[in-house]
Amino acid sequence: MTAPETVTLHHPVIAGVTTTVTGKAKAAEWRKQGWCDQPPSRPGAAATEQHDAPAGEPDASWTVAQLRAHAEQLDVDVSTAKTKDQILAALAGPEPDATA
Repeated sequence: MTAPETVTLHHPVIAGVTTTVTGKAKAAEWRKQGWCDQPPSRPGAAATEQHDAPAGEPDASWTVAQLRAHAEQLDVDVSTAKTKDQILAALAGPEPDATA
């Protein structure tokens, strides 16, 4: 029996942060969350260099890295966002005041 393949992935924004996952399916899941096969060329660069945002309005089909890159292009601060939903909410802007 052969050992399962291990894959080392790099954080999409923070240089030097890696994770090692076992199996191609698990690696694919991490890649969907924005993790990369190659390290960023400079800290914070991966989101804009390796994960260009698709055309159109951002939605849940975009990766976290693509959403972060789009937010950076729009100068929207998503540094405290921890989930895709939080990034999407920040990109959508503030909720309208219901009393207005």
